[in-house]
Amino acid sequence: MGKLKIRLTLSFPIICLLILSLTAYSQSEQQQDSILLPVRVKGKWGYINTKGKIVIKPRFWAAGNFSEGFASVRDEDGWFYYIDKTGKSITNGKTYRFADDFSEGLAAVQENPNDKIGFIDRSGNVVIKPRFDSFKGLCCINA
Repeated sequence: MGKLKIRLTLSFPIICLLILSLTAYSQSEQQQDSILLPVRVKGKWGYINTKGKIVIKPRFWAAGNFSEGFASVRDEDGWFYYIDKTGKSITNGKTYRFADDFSEGLAAVQENPNDKIGFIDRSGNVVIKPRFDSFKGLCCINA
């Protein structure tokens, strides 16, 4: 009887460790599935996951990297807007001449090349009105 208790006592920590390992592996796998990468198919850009499955159908003229759950994409007229990981626009039809990655919940945008630079939030709302002449990170993605 005493040996049985010892085996159960020793195996309980091992079982807990195994459960924790499986949980961590599952979460890691889910995080990898949520990574989306730009991919060009037949001249249009879309997004694939780390397993190579197309998640957002290629329909953009250019596609930036996702940052904080959003990516800037370019339409056929050369204007940028932001999408979420389902491919849905978050900018309510608003487009920009230049659009930077999100950082700390904000993204720098410029409506026209000669306009000032402002910032939008993750909902696409202007939170800092355009008033800056330049922004170090402001860039445009190339096709």
